[in-house]
Amino acid sequence: MEMFGISHDIYSLSILINCFCHLDHVDFGYSLIGKIFKLGFKPDIVTLTTLIHGLCREDKFDEAVDLFDDIVEKGYQPNVYTYNVIVNGLCKIGKTTVAFDILKRMVEKGCEPDLVSYNAIIDSLCKDRFVTEALDLFLKIKSEGILPNVVTYSTLIHGLCMSSRWKEAFMLLNQMLRANITPNIITFCTLVDGLCKEGKVSKAHDVVKLMMQGGTEPDVITYNSLMDGYCLHNQVDQAREIFDLMISKGCTPDVFTYSILIHCYCKRKRIGEAVRLLDEMPCKGLMPNDFTYSSLIRGLCKAKTLRMSFLKTCVLVAILLIM
Repeated sequence: MEMFGISHDIYSLSILINCFCHLDHVDFGYSLIGKIFKLGFKPDIVTLTTLIHGLCREDKFDEAVDLFDDIVEKGYQPNVYTYNVIVNGLCKIGKTTVAFDILKRMVEKGCEPDLVSYNAIIDSLCKDRFVTEALDLFLKIKSEGILPNVVTYSTLIHGLCMSSRWKEAFMLLNQMLRANITPNIITFCTLVDGLCKEGKVSKAHDVVKLMMQGGTEPDVITYNSLMDGYCLHNQVDQAREIFDLMISKGCTPDVFTYSILIHCYCKRKRIGEAVRLLDEMPCKGLMPNDFTYSSLIRGLCKAKTLRMSFLKTCVLVAILLIM
């Protein structure tokens, strides 16, 4: 701009900072802050929040916290969005305690936290396995009249599932439904995956039926979790039924879907069906992965009788795996 004789003003510089931050060039944006002060301008809290957000986007969380502390010392009054950006950034790097302290400072400064603030803390607490503390915070915000949303419930349900607290997870799901909050695919997938890993496959299947009844179609991850659950219990026919169901519902299987079923067939020594699935994969535009090949090799080698065609397949698979 200066090359063309156009003088800078606070607005043009603020726009440039915003552009640099959104293009993940926060260092350029940071250098402009110095120029703003040098020219005698004072950036507003929106511009500074944009810069903090840009630093967090580039995982420069320590620098973001330093800038936040610096602007507070300079007398700036952060708004709820500024606090949310820094709280979310701290939670992402596992500094939940520091984030909670920021939240307390927020209240002390007369800036009321919103659901975004609390959701970030709840998520971080659950990831740190402090699910009881997350539930306490959940009850606290409800008592203050802040209504939880699908993100709040899904986060807590995931935390409870990871701690094998199934009864509470389903209580929250029912509470969610009573509050007319529709669970999303993440909520259901969390429950299905957790239940399958705990060996509660029948219960997981009930959850899939419930989500379909409510109008939410399972995605490939949900179907894969359920198939894997059945395979872990050697219920290969039930796994195949899920495979056929997902296709009938228009959900396209991926390489993991095929690998799960191939592995299951091989465990049950149903090598012919495993090989047919392997042959089908290239027709669907899918390339078998290491797990697919390894499962088939183990299955072929463990089979009591190896027909010549299967032996050739075994050799071919071994070559492909080495390549």
